Amino acid sequence: SHDEFSLLAAAGIPPEQVLRAATVNAADALGRGDSLGSIAPGKIADIIALKADPIAHLDQLATPDNTVFVMKQGEVFKPAH
Repeated sequence: SHDEFSLLAAAGIPPEQVLRAATVNAADALGRGDSLGSIAPGKIADIIALKADPIAHLDQLATPDNTVFVMKQGEVFKPAH
């Protein structure tokens, strides 16, 4: 959850590692690293596009107004603003 991102960052974990834990590492832990967790050919296209760099601003992940679009299995959904 977004609160966990903030807590991990507050504990001194660099933002790159926080995002990696939520994506690549989580997919690997579930045994799904071959199809989830990163952007690569042949993987499921689940992406959240933000207005700001999430590495520089982890708080952007918790702010719906900063979401440009969400892609779920290759289908794009735009937020209702």
